[in-house]
Amino acid sequence: MTDQVVWITGASAGIGKAIAQEYHRRGWHVVLSARSAGKLEAIAEDLGSRVTVLPIDVTDRSQIASAVCEIRQHLGRLDLLVNNAGISQRSKIIDTEIHVFRRLMEVNYLGSVQTTKIALDLLLETKGHVAVISSVAGKIGAPLRSGYAASKHALHGFFDCLRAEHHRDGLGVTIVCPGYVNTDVDVNALGNDGKPTGNEDADNRNGLSPDEVARRMANAIAKNKAEIYIGGKEVLAIYLKRYVPGVLRRLLANRS
Repeated sequence: MTDQVVWITGASAGIGKAIAQEYHRRGWHVVLSARSAGKLEAIAEDLGSRVTVLPIDVTDRSQIASAVCEIRQHLGRLDLLVNNAGISQRSKIIDTEIHVFRRLMEVNYLGSVQTTKIALDLLLETKGHVAVISSVAGKIGAPLRSGYAASKHALHGFFDCLRAEHHRDGLGVTIVCPGYVNTDVDVNALGNDGKPTGNEDADNRNGLSPDEVARRMANAIAKNKAEIYIGGKEVLAIYLKRYVPGVLRRLLANRS
């Protein structure tokens, strides 16, 4: 058992739910946030004690601020913030309406930025830690994922700056880059008109389990890792871009 508190956004399903379960097993008090109060309550009931449910939309600043006030008043501390809330995309640039790109940035990038910024004072009091769920797409650009990749790339710039600015304050920052994970991320991915595609992706269905991602992420945070890549052969794309970018460009062009 521990008195440490972790707050997870996007905790109603997939990786976020698995992260909540992982930290609960490790004895932490878990704060669950997402838009769906019903799903959060069901997870909380399964977990039992040491759980707080705070439904929020990460694009709503007032809801985030209220959640941080609740954490301060009722729990008194925050040791780890996991920015997991996000949406994906599957559409060609030429066909995609501009509001889709805006929505992806508002949720994936600005949602994490403003949640972190509002919670930062509370995290600094405990010399805590911030984790953000990026993606392999945060390191490379692949077909049909332009807005998603751009929003994830932006996270790296912001959170690298955050780490540098608050290193002397004891704040840890970990950027997590999963590859293919067996979740509904593709089913819920936005199409060219901003509506969910409803399409399943074989790569994701054959990917890692959310539980495995959560376990490896928690271990990396405990070691204060700056950036980690979690996945199968798709992770090799990150190293191809670094060392033989021309090869990766040809592979991605053929994939399109």
